[in-house]
Amino acid sequence: MICKRQASSSKADRIILELGCGDGLLLRKLLEAERTGDTVQNNDTKSFYIGIECDSLKYNKATSVVEHFSNVKLLNGSFEVLIHEFSDCSIDKIISVLPDPEFIDIQNQYRWKKFYSVLNHKLVPNGSLRIVTELIDDLLQPVTAEAYDTWVQEIIEIFGELGFSLIQVLDGSPLEYESECLRRFKQDPQRIRLATFDFTKTSQNFNSAGL
Repeated sequence: MICKRQASSSKADRIILELGCGDGLLLRKLLEAERTGDTVQNNDTKSFYIGIECDSLKYNKATSVVEHFSNVKLLNGSFEVLIHEFSDCSIDKIISVLPDPEFIDIQNQYRWKKFYSVLNHKLVPNGSLRIVTELIDDLLQPVTAEAYDTWVQEIIEIFGELGFSLIQVLDGSPLEYESECLRRFKQDPQRIRLATFDFTKTSQNFNSAGL
C-alpha cells in the first residue's frame, strides 16, 4: 500500500495524483508553478505529485518531461488497478483531464460510479477531485446551451450520490492546463464543450456504488 509517508522521502504536506498523466505536460506545469511559488496554495506547503499512465510510450515521454523534478513519481499501469495500492485517506487532490468515456460518460455510469466511490475512500477528509471533461453531440452538431446545462447538472447529481460536494464548475479548462488533447479539443469549441468540475469529499457512500 502507498501511504503519505511512503509516497515521497521529502515528507510532503500534500499528495496530488493525476490519473492518466499522458505526456506529462500538465504535471510539469504544476511542478514548475510550485517551484516558483506561483500557486494559490500556501507557498510553505510542499506537494508530492504522482502520475499514472497506462500507455508505455506516453509514460516514457512523461518520464523525460519531469525528470528534473525530485517531488514527482510516475507509475506505468492502469489507474483503475493502481488506485487500490493507495491507502485510504492518503491523497489530498486527484486530477483527471479528459478521462476515457468509459470513466465519465453518463451512459457508462454504472461502471464508473464504483471507481469514483473508491477514489472517495482514498481522499483525505475534505480532499478535492478535479475533472476536466467534454460534451460532444452524438451527431457532431454544435452543443446547445440547454444540452450543456443538463449534462452539467447530471454530472453534479451523480457525484453527489457518491459523497462529493460541488465547489465550482468552470466553462472550459483551466488556463494553466496544457496537453495535446486539450489543444485539439479547444480548436472546435462549438461541437466540443469543455467543463471543469471541482468537487470536495464530503462522505463515503457505499450504497450507490454497490460496494
